[in-house]
Amino acid sequence: MAEKVQTASERSPNPAAVAATDLLEVGAEEADKAVSGAALRLGRVRVSALALGLAVGHLMSKPAYDGLKFTTWSKILAGQVNRGHYAFVFDARNEVVGMVGWAYCDQATAENWVRGKPVTALDNRSGKCVIFNLWSASDSHVNAMVLRAARKAMTGCETLYYRRLYPNGRVRPVRLSVNRFVNSHLSRI
Repeated sequence: MAEKVQTASERSPNPAAVAATDLLEVGAEEADKAVSGAALRLGRVRVSALALGLAVGHLMSKPAYDGLKFTTWSKILAGQVNRGHYAFVFDARNEVVGMVGWAYCDQATAENWVRGKPVTALDNRSGKCVIFNLWSASDSHVNAMVLRAARKAMTGCETLYYRRLYPNGRVRPVRLSVNRFVNSHLSRI
């Protein structure tokens, strides 16, 4: 008799949770102070395959990411995880409630990306431009944590780029200069 294959929700009552021993915390003390009353933490996980699974598990329920091509998003997520250019927001139960991912590149690549033109793999570990190609937060407290991680990622960059994805399929390209005001704000984090 064939063994029944279990779904993720059948195997674990909490498939989006991670064991505390797998967490690599990123500024947990500061993060807890930033969101009063909420036990939220920024972090990554030790095992890249687990990080990729957590990212997929978190994003698959988000309408804005619903219609994106599997191959494209697999490459984006794997690249972010492999470079360490991502941060999760974990709640008190170690469940992923938010995430941000980025890539560094030169201005020409960033301009092509924000316009939706084909670009080579975004696998640089440095650059004057930062592309935020993943931003997910379940509420305003989580968004504050995601913003904290994004600010750290922007340090030393001249311009940040992102494309806002709406559930109806609309895309809004955005470019923002990281000027002296932003840099002084970043230095206080």
